[in-house]
Amino acid sequence: MDYKYTYFFGVILFLIPWTILFLLRKDLRKEMFYISLLIGVIGVIVEYIWYTKDWWNPPTITGTIVGIEDFILGFASGGVGAVIYKEVFHKTMYRSISLRISHWILALPIILGIAISYILFAYFGLFSFWANVIGFVISLLLMSFIRKDLEKEAIEGGLLLTILTIPFYWLLFFFFPAFIESYWNYQNATGVLFFGIPYEDLVWWFFVGALSSILYDYWNLLRLRKKSHI
Repeated sequence: MDYKYTYFFGVILFLIPWTILFLLRKDLRKEMFYISLLIGVIGVIVEYIWYTKDWWNPPTITGTIVGIEDFILGFASGGVGAVIYKEVFHKTMYRSISLRISHWILALPIILGIAISYILFAYFGLFSFWANVIGFVISLLLMSFIRKDLEKEAIEGGLLLTILTIPFYWLLFFFFPAFIESYWNYQNATGVLFFGIPYEDLVWWFFVGALSSILYDYWNLLRLRKKSHI
């Protein structure tokens, strides 16, 4: 079977929940769009630097190492991750935080997480999955130290995004049953599956959801409150 368009098909599907959330939450469109663009760009970079080196090598419609699929996946998952917690639990943002802190300090957890991930991968040869998990954990722990009020949103946002991805994997595997065996690198990944999905993927989705759900609130020093239905 020709899997050339499988990755493209999968990431286009993920634009469905993105569009639904964008239409439902007019109050969060700015946050959603900014995080979508940010994660979209980062997605292309990390695919090239890390994931396609030792984790997976999905085919792109351009036949290149990374493609438009990587941007779309980052764009869609970042936007969905940014607002899914707020939609499910009927939350909105407001500026009511007296924390006085520079953006240089706010950026430090993110910079450290990325730097440590890169060092572990490039200089210690650690599997990119584990290098990134360690980086994610460091960033999130430091961010929660600065903003303890965002811990619940990070954890539940991560779980929600992970759960949301499962039906998309099932749909993809239904039409393209050998996709995982063809393009995941089991020399490094364990091959352990949950619900038919590599456990590394599910863990990765949790951390993407955790980070993207709080990033905008964290950076702009925003709190959450119950959304008014008036």
